Amino acid sequence: MGFSSKSPTWGKSSSSGTSGERSGAAQSIKPPSRQPRRIGVRVAVPVVKAKGDYFLVPHFGRAPSIAIVEVEGSSYRVVEVFDNPYVTREHGRVRLIDDLVEKGVDAVLTLGIGHGAFYRLKAAGVKIYYASPPPGKGTLTLAEAVEMLTSGKAEEAAEPREAD
Repeated sequence: MGFSSKSPTWGKSSSSGTSGERSGAAQSIKPPSRQPRRIGVRVAVPVVKAKGDYFLVPHFGRAPSIAIVEVEGSSYRVVEVFDNPYVTREHGRVRLIDDLVEKGVDAVLTLGIGHGAFYRLKAAGVKIYYASPPPGKGTLTLAEAVEMLTSGKAEEAAEPREAD
């Protein structure tokens, strides 16, 4: 199954009135409070900043920073980049996944990911995609990786993969 940047569908609100009773005012449907209203799909990308640009790091849990990118069709915008507070904690990386779910992340785009993070993300309903640099190139910029995702060149993960 390929990447789809279609907007998430919010559930319909239920009426608290009795059957057949209608309110004169229009009811608004709001997204869950833990997620800000958005247009596209939120993708977390493990990155490091170097030479004025963001580059993917080889392993999701050991990334010094995480970029949250909102993808809509073939366009995207960086919503935020934050320092990974759990990068030096052996078992703290589980909390990073909880934080990403809290931020409404729908997918992770990475070069590699270990077993623990892979299965925890999958259990939370977060899709995982692998971006692969061309031969001879060690990594990708954030822009190159997102382009791979939006063009269908990133592979949806079927199993964990340790990057070099």
